[in-house]
Amino acid sequence: MKYNIIVSIFILVLCQAFCISGQGVLSLDEAVKEAVENNFQILLADNARQIAENNTSIFNTGQLPTASLNGGGNYNIDNTTANFQDGRTTTITGATSNAVNVSLDVAYTIYDGQARKYNIEQLKRQYELSDLQLRLSIENAIAQVMDQYYLISSLANNVNLIDSTIQVNLERLARAEAQYEFGQANKLAILNAQVDLNTDSINRMQAMNLLENAKHLLNQLMVNTDNVPYQVNTQIDDYSLLDRQVLFEEMIAQNTNRQLLDKQLQIGNIAIDLSKARRLPVVGANASYGFSNSNNNPASFLSSVQSNGLTLGLTARWNIFDGGATRVGIENAKLNLKGIELQEAELINELTFQFNTAWQNYQNAIEIHDARQQNLTIVEENYNRTQTQFDAGQITSVELRQAQLNFLNAQVQLNTSHFDIKRAEVALYLLCGMLLNE
Repeated sequence: MKYNIIVSIFILVLCQAFCISGQGVLSLDEAVKEAVENNFQILLADNARQIAENNTSIFNTGQLPTASLNGGGNYNIDNTTANFQDGRTTTITGATSNAVNVSLDVAYTIYDGQARKYNIEQLKRQYELSDLQLRLSIENAIAQVMDQYYLISSLANNVNLIDSTIQVNLERLARAEAQYEFGQANKLAILNAQVDLNTDSINRMQAMNLLENAKHLLNQLMVNTDNVPYQVNTQIDDYSLLDRQVLFEEMIAQNTNRQLLDKQLQIGNIAIDLSKARRLPVVGANASYGFSNSNNNPASFLSSVQSNGLTLGLTARWNIFDGGATRVGIENAKLNLKGIELQEAELINELTFQFNTAWQNYQNAIEIHDARQQNLTIVEENYNRTQTQFDAGQITSVELRQAQLNFLNAQVQLNTSHFDIKRAEVALYLLCGMLLNE
């Protein structure tokens, strides 16, 4: 019975470690690549971008003439009574007649107050807007994946730290068992070691549960429905100090939401010009080539008529007064532009607040990391001395356990701090529009 706990815990740790070692390693770049390729928001944004690109085509902007082929025909059966000038009267029952006509019509707008030009410019800016919206979707997806990946790396390291503690306590229990057999220790030392091992195994189960749940969320972000087991890289590069002023200037210039509003301002200015174009005349040209043939009933003067020919035309239209619709359209376009300018000012204010908060979080994460690094050095030295005193029989297992927990907590806290810095960096890069450059 006394070996059951040792064997059970050892087998549990060994089996889980073996299963994990057999899993492939998913790198951060691979996780980001999968998310960008499969994320539904990115796919929807890309679909909208393709529609906007199609709208800029020469076939959708009124730059080409229109052509139509028209035709028609009719067939009549009439009962006709014809009275001639010489007094004769003729009655025809079931008199037939028919007619057919075909024409090819071409029309082109020569001048429309430059409305066509402004419409083309507006469609191009809308395409650029959709491209920025796609970029924003990609940035958000990358930020979510990186943040979750770093969280998983942190949790995986925590499991490894608990495994190290379990290994130490397994050795401690084995030593207590041996000492008890030779009469050098009492049963209490064994029971204390068993309690500590049970506690560590429960802590490991809880840590593994957090790790697996975090992986499930990463799978969702990557749209990975296969749920293939994987490991992540737990060794992340050390942080490098960032320059606040450089980042702030990058945010003002490169933030994607800011660029979206800049593009909307351009579209708003074009909308004003487009509304003003309605005040100007529209000139168009048209051409038609037609053919017609008709066979008349016997009562007609002509038995049949056939014609074909080319018709050319020029049209002009100028809405001198349209009930004030153009004036209202121009005023509304200007008000819409003013609204976008207010949104831009509000966004800059909001971005400044978000940047200050993100920078404070980043600085705080670094300070906490450095403090915990120093604390770990002290706690580790205390643990080593406590272990030496315990081996010499100078302190109890309770004091050893407390030192051990302090050491484990210090390691976990330092590990968490390291990844907190990386996650704070991601938040800053997202604000500054730099994620796609990293």
